[in-house]
Amino acid sequence: MKNIKKYIPLIIVLVIAGLGFAFRENIARAVRGDAYVDNKIFTKQLEKAQKSGKDAFPQLSDKVGKDEAEVILHTSKGDITVKLFPTLAPKASENFLKHAKDKYYDGLTFHRVIKDFMIQSGDPKGDGTGGESIWKKGFAVEPTPFLYNIRGALAMANTGAKFKRQPILHCSKQGRSKQATRKCWLSKTYH
Repeated sequence: MKNIKKYIPLIIVLVIAGLGFAFRENIARAVRGDAYVDNKIFTKQLEKAQKSGKDAFPQLSDKVGKDEAEVILHTSKGDITVKLFPTLAPKASENFLKHAKDKYYDGLTFHRVIKDFMIQSGDPKGDGTGGESIWKKGFAVEPTPFLYNIRGALAMANTGAKFKRQPILHCSKQGRSKQATRKCWLSKTYH
């Protein structure tokens, strides 16, 4: 029994080290912060994305996958159909879908139109200074190497380096709709 007592501190250290190894991501978050761990996770995802074929990038498909959502924006100038990716951008998708179901976007204007670049809506004030998430505050950016701000992509405007607020529809010279003008407004949103 005396021999075992002298090994108790060593056993405790080994147990703590073992638990630390098992929960290293949480310990890394505590010691180095969320940004460090999130960057490591993103780096692993980026490595996976670089090895993936085009099927891994849902924006490149016209089909709506089982883990995706389709939304039709009925505007005064015609319909815009977009896909949401709840598994890759869960908070942005939830925010957009909840606002759509609650008719938050109905009657809003495209308050910012930049030719050959993008159109922006989602601000009840109509000038880009308003709008809020369903949580009444900004929410963290959801970086993923599987989604990009490409022609036709629906994205969220940042209110700073870490938070999102309003939807933006990214366009390009090739994809710009002649109908995208400041006089266009959302009449109804369906999902």
